[in-house]
Amino acid sequence: MDRYKRALGKQGRETLAKKSYGGSDINSLIKHGMDGLNIYGPMYNIHTTEEYTTVQEIVSFAELLKILMVLDWTE
Repeated sequence: MDRYKRALGKQGRETLAKKSYGGSDINSLIKHGMDGLNIYGPMYNIHTTEEYTTVQEIVSFAELLKILMVLDWTE
């Protein structure tokens, strides 16, 4: 979670962490003793026929993932 917070900070954003209790694969990994963090991509009206996102949010999310991949090597 610390790396995620730092990566968001580099984008000028803050962390909003909450439990979802959903059916994500991360729940199965955690049950087997692995640490993990589920990072949701930008989406609205999730799991409906009107689900959507925007190009700008996809670009911002891709930049966040890039920051996460190189964070410890660039500081």
